[in-house]
Amino acid sequence: NWRVERHNIKIKTLIDYAKEAGYTTANVFWPVMAGDKNIDYNIAEFPDNFDDIVPMLKGSGATDKVIEEIVNPNLHYLQAGKSLPHFDTHFVFSCAKDMLLKYKPDILLIHPCPLDTQRHKDGVFSDGVTDARELAYKYIVELYDTIKQIGEEDNTDFVWMSDHGQFTIERWYRFLVELKDAGLIDADEKGNPITKSVKAKIFNNSIMLKALDKTAYNQLL
Repeated sequence: NWRVERHNIKIKTLIDYAKEAGYTTANVFWPVMAGDKNIDYNIAEFPDNFDDIVPMLKGSGATDKVIEEIVNPNLHYLQAGKSLPHFDTHFVFSCAKDMLLKYKPDILLIHPCPLDTQRHKDGVFSDGVTDARELAYKYIVELYDTIKQIGEEDNTDFVWMSDHGQFTIERWYRFLVELKDAGLIDADEKGNPITKSVKAKIFNNSIMLKALDKTAYNQLL
């Protein structure tokens, strides 16, 4: 369960200080910004539920103006879903460029994560990671070109952040392979786990297992 609402942050943020100083503020998918009243143009990050995108964004602080001028023209990226690799990255950068062109905010926070997503999936190096890096670079160049287009290239500072680095891996234990060999789970053609008598949930370097019957429970023990 992702905590996406601003009230979960108990101290002032960069946005709060910017607003106090009289700056205009904008956001596309920066975490934990839903419902932040100090963001003038807000497209808040939300959980992976794309059934009711527009109502969800409105409920998270997007005004009708932002929905009409920024979200709707780029909505096709989210609607494409996983049929378009890194669909959310396309949406984030495209919305950010449109915000710069239409509103020229003093501060714009954006949260694209193609490399993060791909490295969680593939590890440190893979063709997918290379493609994600090239996609990020392509959009960074386009973002800079947009800033040049509005005449603010000499008046803009870029700040790049990452929420984590990469562990040096000395040994990797393939727990799901053990479960599959034991007949407790199955796998699809891409190697993703399919529940049989055990449900497996992976996140980063942790795994949560739920035995669906007593036999599976005893086998796990």
